[in-house]
Amino acid sequence: GGRALTIWIKLFLSLCICLGYHIIITNHTCLYKMFIVGSGILRRAQNRMYVGKRWTQSNGRVSRRRAEVGDRRTGVLAVKAGMMASWDEHGNRHALTVLHVDGCRVVQVKEADKHGYTGLQVGVCPRKGKHVNRPMMGHFAKWSPSNQVDYPYMLLRRLEEFRISPKAVLPVGHPLNANHFVPGQFVDIQGVTRGKGFQGVMKRHGFAGQPASHGNSKAHRVPGSIGQCATPSKVFKGKKLPGRMGGKRR
Repeated sequence: GGRALTIWIKLFLSLCICLGYHIIITNHTCLYKMFIVGSGILRRAQNRMYVGKRWTQSNGRVSRRRAEVGDRRTGVLAVKAGMMASWDEHGNRHALTVLHVDGCRVVQVKEADKHGYTGLQVGVCPRKGKHVNRPMMGHFAKWSPSNQVDYPYMLLRRLEEFRISPKAVLPVGHPLNANHFVPGQFVDIQGVTRGKGFQGVMKRHGFAGQPASHGNSKAHRVPGSIGQCATPSKVFKGKKLPGRMGGKRR
């Protein structure tokens, strides 16, 4: 009886292998299913549907794909002025960051034939000539529209580059302000956090610290044990320890 049952199981598995791919037509959609036989166990693979020209998962959601990037425009440099609040029609409070675009202008145009890519060098925050060194003074004089070093809006404090599409090239000296964007537009913002210097683990990582009394002797804010004994005889990389806090680009 056991031998006959084994033969029937082998026949069933062979039939499954022969009919491994089958199609179920439901609502004009072809659902492909594949059964994989391994070690006598039938394992069902992930079902996928082909709808039109886009692959979707079985629940109908579009699978993750790399977004197509269209024309890329230049960005704007700004200085954080502070924070404010706004309330919507439901009474919910939303925190807002106020940015000041202080004299942002196009300083230099990067050409694909000369530099290998198309981009714009943008500057912000006008400054006096006595605070600019000679190499930067020559750079501003070369790309100044009037070829004058003392041009008031071309001596800028901070310079950054933005890679753009060839169709989005702007002339040198073109001003950039908040009108460069439209209300409701989503933007990506980068900035450097405030530098707080060398800090301990309680401020840098939020450690609770040691007990405040009952035998503690001058070890209230120390990190405590940072490793093991002879094995592994080292401190693992990435251990949260005191160090410089802030001053990072995010």
